[in-house]
Amino acid sequence: MIKISGNQSILGQIFGKKWIVTILCSLKAGEKRFNQLFSEINGVSTKTLSERLSELVRMGIVERKSFRETPPHVEYSLTEKGKELVTSFSIIEDIVSKWNS
Repeated sequence: MIKISGNQSILGQIFGKKWIVTILCSLKAGEKRFNQLFSEINGVSTKTLSERLSELVRMGIVERKSFRETPPHVEYSLTEKGKELVTSFSIIEDIVSKWNS
């Protein structure tokens, strides 16, 4: 039996769920409202996007800011932890590019 460490479990939560990486890449450009993310990510449902954002907030990778305005709105952005994680994606992209050349 393979023992899964805490780190492997977190990696599975990030890379094992559809849309997580796409959401993080979209937030790399800066803070966005829910509908901005929804329009940028083709194929994701509002329910799934909402669930994935909530998971990322719970993991401390994404920050959710609520504004008490009329109409109220919410913005999502990467935390420092999230920015550090997204930076590692370029390393993975370089490896994949190398494999494909």
